[in-house]
Amino acid sequence: MHESRFATSCLLSCTHVQGSRRATLQGELVDGEPMFPGESDIDQLYRIQQLQGPLIVEHRLLFEMHPAHQGITFPITEAQTLARRYSGKFSSVELEFLSGLLHLDPKRRFDGRNCLLHPYIRDLTAADAELQHLLEYEPV
Repeated sequence: MHESRFATSCLLSCTHVQGSRRATLQGELVDGEPMFPGESDIDQLYRIQQLQGPLIVEHRLLFEMHPAHQGITFPITEAQTLARRYSGKFSSVELEFLSGLLHLDPKRRFDGRNCLLHPYIRDLTAADAELQHLLEYEPV
């Protein structure tokens, strides 16, 4: 099994990838397959774009500036999308949450505040509180 390291930002500029790690792990737990099973950094960037679409301009320019990347292109015609890949495996709320964590633009990617305010986390928190209440219940 290949390691999935969704880290477009880190591969290109090392910014803000913690949520991305959580999202890829969640995807891998659901279907047993790495979300982005690249054999190398280049292969991984290709696979990320296959699922998420093309790199943002800032990342593409960073990639192209690296001397080792001269002449490398990514022939992506249409992204698969998370919704298609995980159809029937995640609810629409879960897919929206994953998409927010995996957004290619770090400025638009969910941070901790976005995560805490998202319905997916609020629902989990509410379910956890209800479970805690049931566990504390002592029958007479």
